[in-house]
Amino acid sequence: MIVFIVLMALNMLFRRLNDQNVNPMIADIIDYHTYKTGKFMPGTVGATFTFVEKMISSFGSTIVGLAMELQVILQVLNQQPHSSGQ
Repeated sequence: MIVFIVLMALNMLFRRLNDQNVNPMIADIIDYHTYKTGKFMPGTVGATFTFVEKMISSFGSTIVGLAMELQVILQVLNQQPHSSGQ
């Protein structure tokens, strides 16, 4: 349970850091793309950024789920009685 709480706290921390530091730069990325290519495509840049952000943030939940499953498996393995080989 403690592992779950710690991992969820870290997940929330990194999500908030992402929102505060990366999201304001989307407009700069769009401006830079317009400068380099001459094409103004804010929808494409925004959609790509959102897709990648959601894919990466889903890994956090996946890691938490796998860690919890590993903890349950280890508990089950520790509770099984050892056979005496008879």
